[in-house]
Formats: sequence, C-alpha cells, structure tokens
Amino acid sequence: MWSSMENTQIEDAITGKQILFLEITDKDVLTLFQDENLMQILTFLRSTPYMTVKDLEVSFKTIGNEKSTKSIYRYLKKLEEGKLVLPAGKRVKASPNEKLKTETLYMRTAKMFFPKMEETEPDPEVKLQHETFDNVLSKLLGDHLGLTINSVKELGTLAKELKLSMFESSTTLLKSADEETANLISTLDWNSVNHLINTLGLLTLLTANTQWREKIVSCFS
Repeated sequence: MWSSMENTQIEDAITGKQILFLEITDKDVLTLFQDENLMQILTFLRSTPYMTVKDLEVSFKTIGNEKSTKSIYRYLKKLEEGKLVLPAGKRVKASPNEKLKTETLYMRTAKMFFPKMEETEPDPEVKLQHETFDNVLSKLLGDHLGLTINSVKELGTLAKELKLSMFESSTTLLKSADEETANLISTLDWNSVNHLINTLGLLTLLTANTQWREKIVSCFS
C-alpha cells in the first residue's frame, strides 16, 4: 500500500519472513551480543520491524550516537552473517518528475534470540575454574545440608544435567508462546532474555513433581 509524504509516495514491499525464536549455538555469533552498536540495531528493529539504512542512521542520531552510512552497512553485514538480521524487502519511493527510487529494508530474523551452547572440552585454565566451582558448590551445599560430600565430580555432573533440564523446560515454553507473549519477550534486552530463560527453567522444575532433591542429597553422606 502506498503512503504519501508531501509529494513523495512510499510503498514497502515485504518479502522476508520473521520466525518466532532462534536458538544460537555458534560462539562467534554469541560474541556479537557484546557489541553495543549491533545490539542497538536489534533494539531499533524491535519497535520498528522494517528499517532502511537511512532509518537506522536517523535512529542513531536521535539517541545522540551518530553513525555514518558506511558504519551502519558494516554493522548490518555482521548481523546478516550471524543470521540475526535479513533483508526484509524494498521501500519504493515515487516523486513527481523523478525516477522511482528503492531502498533495502532490514528486519530481525526472529522476535526472540537465545543461546544454546554446545558442550566442548574446555582448555586447561577453564577446566581448572570448573573444578574450583564444583569444589565450592560441594562445600557450600554440604554445609547447608549438614552432610559430607561423597563425589564432587558426581555433583558437578548432576548440576550440569539440572541446568540442561532447566534450559529445555524454558525453551519448550518459549517455543509455544503466543503472538502477544512473543511480542513482549521481543522488547527485552539480551541480559533480560537470559535471565528469563534461567528463571523460567528453575520455576518450571520447582513446580513439577521431580526427584532432583533426592538426586542431589545422594551425592552426600
């Protein structure tokens, strides 16, 4: 449908399709979420689903963080390579006595993004940190229960299983979210989405009839 701006008519032709959620397993893609400029573009694309480079340029300027057209193209390229943004279609502008002008529209690939890290063998330094974490976890939990740990390794493995179960529980609910809930989730920033995943997973396990307490206590004597 054509809209009018003074003597210029504008029509957005949308061909791209946005999915509800995207699980992210690639570590290189996860690092993109540490870039404030890239995250700002994803934030802009929450409130305005389809935007041109010019729209993004104006939006950055509005928040006092002016960016060049070249920089915005570079940001979009990174987001496209990470499959976080895709071309949504074209914006066609028609002005009297002028040729038609077209601009590419961009959109988020999904309303929600959340991580799903693959299990990999950690390097020695990280492995040492994991072992220290398991020892601290065992000591604190043992003091709380008034019990002595039987197997630090067994408790660490159980903790990983619990974390995975929490993640699977929360993602199952996210996948079944209705449109209204999905729109609300899409307004959350990256840290809030992570917090939602963890909290939702914990609460679903606590409200389910599980035997996790027995499994945990069995690691102690």
